[in-house]
Amino acid sequence: MRITQSMVMNSYTARLSKVFANMDYTTQKVATHRKFLAATEDPGATARAYQLRKNFQQTSDWLSNVQDVLDTMDSIDASIGVISKMAENGSLANMINAGARIIENACGPCIGMGQSPKSGAVSLRTFNRNFKGRSGTLDADIYLVSPETAAISAINGGLTDGSSSGINLPEIPDEIFTKNDHFIVYSNNTNKQNTNLVMGPNIKPFPRNSYLTDTLSATVVLCAGDNITTDDIMPSDSRLLPYRSNIPYLSNYCFEKIDNGFAERCIEAGNCAIIGGENYGQGSSREHAALVPLYLGVKLVLAKSFARIHRSNLINSGIIPLVFENPADCDAFSLGQHLILEDAILQIKNQTIKINNITNGKVYAFISDFSNQEIEIILKGGKINSIKSEETNL
Repeated sequence: MRITQSMVMNSYTARLSKVFANMDYTTQKVATHRKFLAATEDPGATARAYQLRKNFQQTSDWLSNVQDVLDTMDSIDASIGVISKMAENGSLANMINAGARIIENACGPCIGMGQSPKSGAVSLRTFNRNFKGRSGTLDADIYLVSPETAAISAINGGLTDGSSSGINLPEIPDEIFTKNDHFIVYSNNTNKQNTNLVMGPNIKPFPRNSYLTDTLSATVVLCAGDNITTDDIMPSDSRLLPYRSNIPYLSNYCFEKIDNGFAERCIEAGNCAIIGGENYGQGSSREHAALVPLYLGVKLVLAKSFARIHRSNLINSGIIPLVFENPADCDAFSLGQHLILEDAILQIKNQTIKINNITNGKVYAFISDFSNQEIEIILKGGKINSIKSEETNL
């Protein structure tokens, strides 16, 4: 479960410096970064932060005016169950009374929705997203820290090691979350045979791949570097989040941070191949980073290595991820080259797959390492096609 608290402290004055002087925090960071955001993500972190704040207020009359320099303190709760439990045990009231702004249970500051760091600020966060610009502020820095460090740093107004603060943290007991599905409307004698699915104008059909053919040809439309993130592939920000159900619209922005001509090149090529470096597809597990390339005609992604979850998402979309047997071969590929995977239906079952580069006349070896289930999914052009075929055979 996730409870997020964020504080922005600014306008550090001599008055506050007297209060903070006896606390173990990095004064150099305060001088360098005058505005800090601390976000905590942990079932007990919110309660700890509130208790820390309460304890600290008792040490000095100066902190009775701490709200004078508190810009925003936000609480973003990941589920209805968490915020319901907070209301039940009183911690929600504690947060509100401490000056928190309660934000909707949804994607938020992680992608700059509802709150983002100030320009040039430092954001301390306990969730694993610190890719450049993802927070919604291109020139902000994101530091990944523990919940304790984030909470006490927010109170101190400077980067503080939570493990050596000297403040005793209260034990936070485990909570029991009861099932609550009252927001789900269950069908009553309705099914897809007797009920039409109504979609608004911004909801487009889910892209589907086709069954693998014996000969697969593709044109290289992008040569990317190492550590390509799923945000690089398909940006997720306040501009595009409203269109998450509109893959055709999103396709216009695919790889825009890397090459803004990517989408147009895909349309011209038809069947496409992407060349990647090490750790291709790291970051958020969003399926859009596979669905949008699928919509644009990407059939192959050839890389030195893949991030695990994105590799699975590619397979589930019917896009074939292959690893260079010799990583140095990656340098032999360039935009516009034509590739052919012959005997694809047979080769996909092998540990090593050969692809012909028609443009330079050479054959390159790739490692597949597919499980039997993954082979079946690729042969049928993706997970949905595989499930549909099973339903037909029932």
